Amino acid sequence: MPDSARFTDDYVANNDLPFPVLSDIDLGYSLSLGLIFWVGAEIQRLYKEVGIELEKYHGNQAFFLPIAAKFIVGPDGLVIARQANIEFRERMEPETVLTTLQDLRAV
Repeated sequence: MPDSARFTDDYVANNDLPFPVLSDIDLGYSLSLGLIFWVGAEIQRLYKEVGIELEKYHGNQAFFLPIAAKFIVGPDGLVIARQANIEFRERMEPETVLTTLQDLRAV
């Protein structure tokens, strides 16, 4: 998540997640993967109108967001399945995630 640890900690606690959530401060890791986009002036204005304060959560004035992406990495460190799309509503299907993880357990 691009949010500072203060906000990711709250997210983990509020959603009772059984795994750690990492903070990608300044989106350095996402940038190294080519998985960021700039939030233009018009969208920034719309965000402000509805109370979304990226600068508060990210701790900077950069107005970049990560592209929604999922990676399933095997025990050998190789990516087994991946999905990345600028259209954040298009995600890897949960069934695909579960099947891939079950296949990994069988190996």
